[in-house]
Amino acid sequence: MRPFQSSIRSPLSFCVPLHPFRLPVLTNMVPTLVFVKPRVALNPKPKPCCELQQVEVSLFIFSAKGVPSGPESLIKLNGEWERLRIDLHLFSVLNGTATLTRGFVTHLHSAASSMPKQVGPKPSHQFYDLIKAIGEIRSKQEEDRIMSAEVAQLKILCAQRDSSTKMNRELLIRMIYCEMLGYDASFGHILAVNMTQQNTIPDKRVGYLACTVLLHENHELMIMITNSFRRDLRDKNYLVVAAALNTVSRLINNETIPVIMPLVVELLKHPTDLIRKKAIMVLHRIWLKSPDQLPNIGEHARAMLCDKDPSVMGAALCLLVDLCKQFPTRFKDLVPSFVSILKQITEHRLPKDFDYHRMPAPWLQMGLLRLIAILGQDDQHTSEGAYEVLGDVMRRADSGINIGHAVIYECVRTIATIYPCSSLLEQAATSISRFITSDNYNLKYLGITALAQIVQLDPKYIGSHQLEVLDCLEDNDETLKRKTLDLLFRISNPSNVQLVTDKLLGSLEQCGTVQMAEEDIYKSELITKITALAEKYAPTNVWYAPTNVWYVDIINRVFLLGGDLVPAAVGDNMLQLITEGSGEDEQADAELRAHAVDAYMDMAREKPVLSDTLVTLMAWVLGEHGPALLDPQQIVETLVRLMDRDLKISTTRHAIVQALMKVCASMGRCPPAVLTLVEKYADSMDVELQQYADSMDVELQQMCYEFRALAQAPAEIFAQVLPQGGSTEDLEV
Repeated sequence: MRPFQSSIRSPLSFCVPLHPFRLPVLTNMVPTLVFVKPRVALNPKPKPCCELQQVEVSLFIFSAKGVPSGPESLIKLNGEWERLRIDLHLFSVLNGTATLTRGFVTHLHSAASSMPKQVGPKPSHQFYDLIKAIGEIRSKQEEDRIMSAEVAQLKILCAQRDSSTKMNRELLIRMIYCEMLGYDASFGHILAVNMTQQNTIPDKRVGYLACTVLLHENHELMIMITNSFRRDLRDKNYLVVAAALNTVSRLINNETIPVIMPLVVELLKHPTDLIRKKAIMVLHRIWLKSPDQLPNIGEHARAMLCDKDPSVMGAALCLLVDLCKQFPTRFKDLVPSFVSILKQITEHRLPKDFDYHRMPAPWLQMGLLRLIAILGQDDQHTSEGAYEVLGDVMRRADSGINIGHAVIYECVRTIATIYPCSSLLEQAATSISRFITSDNYNLKYLGITALAQIVQLDPKYIGSHQLEVLDCLEDNDETLKRKTLDLLFRISNPSNVQLVTDKLLGSLEQCGTVQMAEEDIYKSELITKITALAEKYAPTNVWYAPTNVWYVDIINRVFLLGGDLVPAAVGDNMLQLITEGSGEDEQADAELRAHAVDAYMDMAREKPVLSDTLVTLMAWVLGEHGPALLDPQQIVETLVRLMDRDLKISTTRHAIVQALMKVCASMGRCPPAVLTLVEKYADSMDVELQQYADSMDVELQQMCYEFRALAQAPAEIFAQVLPQGGSTEDLEV
């Protein structure tokens, strides 16, 4: 028997996705059966036969060239599912490529011929064309052209009054596509509401789906759809009730809550678990929107927690998480119940349907862990009742799969939140160590995040992971580096603060100068952390702690790298430290001022771009402490050059003028360059001032007038008005 080769290249399975326009070509096949679902395993040594359930096949007629002759030749052969026995010896594996024989195709053809034909209408050609066109869009202009034509066609079709319900369903689906792509289809909203009032289940479900996507809670048609809610929530068919509940959770508002809520509460006793689950979800939505209208929500949540179906219980857990966050004391009596449920889940007492990758109900486990964390926070008695089950959950979840890692991480968060237990913290630290040392970036990120929560309770747990944490800073993954920097900030102390600030400054320098919203937010966070560390640890007198000189250098680097993102309060704190010093060592304070003056003189000469806050700080320090340490003429020249910079804030020039006044007072005279500057800014009608920011600043003019008057006065008066070091003296009134 001559085999022919399929386009499927895997030796393990044969599954061709069903698509009316893009199908792999199987040569030498007229006709060809395309297999849709499920996958059939191909083994090198196949068994004699196997049973294949729920087979859906489609018959395509291929032309002589081996391509589909068009959608009109598509014949679907699905209906009632039947069991098919397929002889796997009809498969063969040649050179690692899955192949099938003519006998296999003949076998499938004869089996599919006996299956019932499809029941129900097929979508129209226009619908297929729309989906195909959307999938092949390559530009925004092409999308606008296609969707504008589609909206125009839908308007015409919706205006026809003799349309069948089948056509109306398709029109609604097409309108949903238009709305999802951002094109207005409000002309068809009334059609969606009308479809909810039909008697057939397909019409109702499509109508409610369209209302969920197209309408909003304050839509003008809400009155009409509310009537449909009241009728369908009482329907005997649970599919109709489920469709209505889906839309209620999306569209309910404060005005419709009194009408709908009693019906939803009644559905909590519905015999179908699906309806009970959706009902508690709708009540959750109602409580979030208007808590006052549902005062007894806690009773409903407690009742659903005892539901016999685990899915209903899981929906109740989501509601209980929000309730416990707001009213933790009201639900502390439920902790033994949560512990009992969690224990039953870990012991595989739930049906296998709730397992995920052999992990029993992981999302229920994580919901219960969050509840225990909320209720056990700062409560030793409540926390002690959960210690045993937390250790058991973490041990059983260590299976090496992603969902197990998620459960372990939730356990670590819970252990770090409740009243501390040393044995659990040790177990959590051990689990975290496997994450940090993993080669997987996601697990490293998970480990760094979990470790940041553990070290808040006791920094000793990072001791054995310091090298791994520092290695994460050299990683190419930007998200991992940022999370690692956050961890370093949390574990900082006087002995390692210099290392931590250097790492934070390095990250701030790597951010660059590109003005982007997300980048600015991250830079602001780094600036806040660096300044917080510098202000917290610099004033200490411990021998291994940083000095005030280190503090000045760090803040100056932050100003140079952060620019205008640095808060003005940081500059105010720096001024206070430079002016007042530590108050314990006069010599150290004098060295600090001298260091600051030298640093700002170098910045003014070497840095072409300086923020207004930094220029204000520089002007104040140079004017107050510069003349006693440096040549006043050099300071004057530096301040004049600062005045000519492109400054954004008018008060920055005010600070520079004040500094010039102090320097000139110490000199006993006003240099010509300063007089020229004062005359320029004193004359508000000077046309040249248009090149400066805020040239009509009245306060600046007033300062220049006063400066000019003082410059013409005797030197003694000038010095008495602006004495050196007068900023630290008390003012007598």
